[in-house]
Amino acid sequence: MSVMMRGVKVRCGPPGAEGREFGNDPGKPGHYVDFTSSARDSGTPAECSLTIMNLTDESISMFEDSKNKCTVRVGHVDSGLSTLFQGNPDPKTLTVVRSGGDWATQVTIRDGGRAMDLSRLDISFQQGTSGDQVLDEIIKATGLGRGQIELGRIDFPRRFIYNGAARQALDMLVSTSATQGRSALRWFVRDGNLYILPKTTGTREQAVVYSARLGTLVGAPTATDGRGVQFTGVLVDTTLRVGRVVKLESRRFTGLYKAVSVGFRGSNYGQDFYVDVKAVPYK
Repeated sequence: MSVMMRGVKVRCGPPGAEGREFGNDPGKPGHYVDFTSSARDSGTPAECSLTIMNLTDESISMFEDSKNKCTVRVGHVDSGLSTLFQGNPDPKTLTVVRSGGDWATQVTIRDGGRAMDLSRLDISFQQGTSGDQVLDEIIKATGLGRGQIELGRIDFPRRFIYNGAARQALDMLVSTSATQGRSALRWFVRDGNLYILPKTTGTREQAVVYSARLGTLVGAPTATDGRGVQFTGVLVDTTLRVGRVVKLESRRFTGLYKAVSVGFRGSNYGQDFYVDVKAVPYK
């Protein structure tokens, strides 16, 4: 498929405001946009690095405020655009560099990064409390939404006092869980929502299929530690996220896997339009 049949659009601006939009609709001209995203289930905020050509100073200023919201949508002419990533710009990463006769604006946006970087928690339960109550306070402090959460039963029989970073409180809460091994809990932020799941438990969404027969695999999948697998697929489903189950159909690997690392890469005028996945067996 011709690269001109692709579309990549970035919208950035204050929450609730129209902001500014850059890029192109499928089959139409517009700003050159290059994107590379990375997400893991390790509690590190997902990131998406953008390169956008020839922006005005006013447009560049949209990425100078970490409170602004940015959304990346991609797609083909026959399917339209759908959301691939959303988050807040990190002004520390913003650069504008000369590239031939053009100017390239480069910036990284982070999914939940601002919430985790800046949010603090100051709570004091003088009597016994539960992990669910502590989690409620963490979500309130960060402003994150609730994704799929499987925290299990956690009790603090005596008083519970905490003052510090909300992110560290979340790490502590997950590590307090009695589950170990394959059932050990991991947290991550996905599209502004908090998820807490056992290592091999997937989200309740329908599995995304990657198949050699369908031509959606690029090359051959390879093995990783712990009977896991990594593969590159054609970017056909922008809803693939960490925690989601993938159905892999290849000569060497066939079955259900839970995605623990997902990275999208592509542009509206370049050659890449792929997703890189690392996954573990799902049961």
